Amino acid sequence: MPLIRCPDCRQFISDRASRCTECGRPIADERKARRQFAVQAVILLMIGGGVIWVYLSGVLETLPTPPAAPEAEGAPRVRIQRTVPPDPARLSAGLARVPGEFTHTDDGWHLSDPEHTLFHRLSLAADSAVVALVGCLDRADPATATVAGAPAAVGVMCYEALRFVADPFPPDGTAGWPGQLEPTASPQRLQAAQRAWRDLMVTDRYRLRHAPVTLPQM
Repeated sequence: MPLIRCPDCRQFISDRASRCTECGRPIADERKARRQFAVQAVILLMIGGGVIWVYLSGVLETLPTPPAAPEAEGAPRVRIQRTVPPDPARLSAGLARVPGEFTHTDDGWHLSDPEHTLFHRLSLAADSAVVALVGCLDRADPATATVAGAPAAVGVMCYEALRFVADPFPPDGTAGWPGQLEPTASPQRLQAAQRAWRDLMVTDRYRLRHAPVTLPQM
């Protein structure tokens, strides 16, 4: 017969005794409490394990999917166009700081040795860049770039960037079209050019000069 010690008097008694034969302590209640504690511990472990499993499942779902293996040469490709709109205030401020001198050649006016980094970034914004640049065409405040020794208007710099991003296709051709500007344009000409470009935007009569970003088809 298995023996156990009484928790109070530490005497050995039968594990089936309901009370200690020495001090009278109830033993059955002690066994019952231990069983209840064991059951509760198992239940808590199961609940804790379930909570951890749910949490880890959520974490795994948020992990990025590993990149797919490169497609074989000649695989179909899809065109992805970035349309993150430039911030108008930062855009005009950045164009105002672009250095350079406008010079006239046989094929028109050109900005000599410009910093094209901003222009290239604008080309990635595609149609959103067109919208932003047309929005600042009427800016008559001075920029860093010059023409004949005088500061060019910020609107002229917006037009220079717009020429880098898109080609216009007005209904009657570009000859005499008010959307074209010279670096010496007056504030009134800047406003007229803005109206002309907005009319083109409504009818979608322009073409982006730089192809959208291309990525392999997934």
